[in-house]
Amino acid sequence: MKKILFLLVIALVCYAIYFDITKGTLPAFTAPQNPIETKGNESALPYKVIAVQAGDTVLSILEREEGHLSKPIETIMKDFEELNNGVSPLEIQIGKTYKFPTYMKPSQ
Repeated sequence: MKKILFLLVIALVCYAIYFDITKGTLPAFTAPQNPIETKGNESALPYKVIAVQAGDTVLSILEREEGHLSKPIETIMKDFEELNNGVSPLEIQIGKTYKFPTYMKPSQ
């Protein structure tokens, strides 16, 4: 009887681990973002002002906002630095807002 109970507990633990890995048990926290779409006066690049959250990178934010990267990474990095007065894309900080270039054409 102890062996059967032990096997059932092991099976339950394995199932819980499998379920957690494939589907997850905790919802991902995503703070509501209200990006402000504007056209920069000092630059001809259109941009959105977005607050950086934990785990965000310039590329991940642009992929989330636009669906895919339509420009080469070097161009994106150069445009980001230009919009943010020389701030390196590698030095963005959690909680601060930055101007992210938008490359999608506006819907008509």
